[in-house]
Amino acid sequence: MSAAPFDGFLLIDKPSQWTSHDVVAKVRAVTGQRKVGHAGTLDDLAAITIPTLDLYGEHDLEAVTGSVAARSAAAQRAGNRSYSQVEVAGADHMFQGADGPLLDAVLQWLEALE
Repeated sequence: MSAAPFDGFLLIDKPSQWTSHDVVAKVRAVTGQRKVGHAGTLDDLAAITIPTLDLYGEHDLEAVTGSVAARSAAAQRAGNRSYSQVEVAGADHMFQGADGPLLDAVLQWLEALE
């Protein structure tokens, strides 16, 4: 039995002794997905923290709203102090009809980065 399809990105802090291929193989094993790749080197670049904005809608999918705390905890465990989570009031998973609040949330986040 194969896993349900998954589209998305994973930010991975690769252990220095692992190769990029090791990480891809591990992700395949854990997720059951065959189509897994990487967008470039996964080698250490000192401990770069990438600013991350985790947006979700107030009326988002249960899988999204139910994992809010887990995503936040994962960012904290990884030491990502540039991780922000924002719930967009009134929005569904596709943010239909919530262009204004969505853009406001992104703009506020970008301004806070400066």
